[in-house]
Formats: sequence, C-alpha cells, structure tokens
Amino acid sequence: MTATGELSLSVLERVKEAWRPRFLANGIEPYDYEVTTQRIARWEDWLPEWRRTAEEHVAAAEEAARAGHRATAAQY
Repeated sequence: MTATGELSLSVLERVKEAWRPRFLANGIEPYDYEVTTQRIARWEDWLPEWRRTAEEHVAAAEEAARAGHRATAAQY
C-alpha cells in the first residue's frame, strides 16, 4: 500500500490475477470477471464495479421476465 493507503497498480493487478481462480470456482463467469476487473483502476472501485455487474444481470433478468422468458440456462 502507498502512504495514502491505496494499493499500487501493480499490487492491484496481482490481486486481480490471484483471485481470478477463486471467483471462477465460485461460479463467476470468466467474461464477467474479465470485464469487471478491467474497469477496476483503484481498490475503491472493487465494490462499485462488482455491484454494476450485478445490476446489469438483474436488469437482464427482469427484462427477460417481462418478455415472458421464464427458462434459465440452468434449466436446459
């Protein structure tokens, strides 16, 4: 960490790489992991960017439900 308490960019990049297998093992899609972590430039961005990804999935699910598409990928 820097004197201001922020993670340096190189440390943040190492964290992203080190945590990738854990996220994928717990069901995060590789595309979501890559897209979300690419938007993270500072440690403070971590939660807001993951929240943004979650909100995008919620919006897509709500749109599908409104359109009458009730089946999920897990049901195939």
